[in-house]
Amino acid sequence: MLRPIISTLKLAAENASWAVHVESCLLTAWGAPRIGPKAFEAPVSALRAGDLFIWVGERGDIVPWKAISDRGVKAVQYQTEHYGTRNFRCNATSDELWFF
Repeated sequence: MLRPIISTLKLAAENASWAVHVESCLLTAWGAPRIGPKAFEAPVSALRAGDLFIWVGERGDIVPWKAISDRGVKAVQYQTEHYGTRNFRCNATSDELWFF
C-alpha cells in the first residue's frame, strides 16, 4: 500500500539529485511496531543538519522526532490513513504533517 507513495517520493528526490536512503518499518496486523526504539538509532545517527526525514504511514508516534529535530533535520510525517479527529496518532514535534 505504501510502496507507490514511497517510490514517487524517492524518484522525485533522485531527479532533484538528492541522496536518498529508504528504511522500512513493518507493523503487525494490529498496528503495533515490530521494531523497538533501538531500531531508529542507526538511521537517525546517519542524518545530518539540512537533511529531510519523511515518515510515511501511520504510527508516527513511534518516531523519535526530538532526536531528529535536535540534529537539525527537517521532519515530515506523511499520514496515509484517514482517522478523522479520533484515533489519530500525531506527534506535534514533526515540522510538517502531510495527509494523503
